[in-house]
Amino acid sequence: MIKLLSWVLVFCIALYFFGIMGMAFISPSLIPIIVIVAIVLGVISAGLLLILLIKERIKDKEGEKNDLNKY
Repeated sequence: MIKLLSWVLVFCIALYFFGIMGMAFISPSLIPIIVIVAIVLGVISAGLLLILLIKERIKDKEGEKNDLNKY
């Protein structure tokens, strides 16, 4: 899931970049749609990625505590 969200975030950054750079080549009415979609998907992906990484870090800390208790 983390890899998927990371790639979605990379895709959103690329979409935003190409949406801004491609302004001269695409219809002006599509530019706001492309930029808004890229920003919304990027924010959602970044939020979920942050939540998953925090959960994984908490799980790792619990594992470290259990490892120390064994000795």
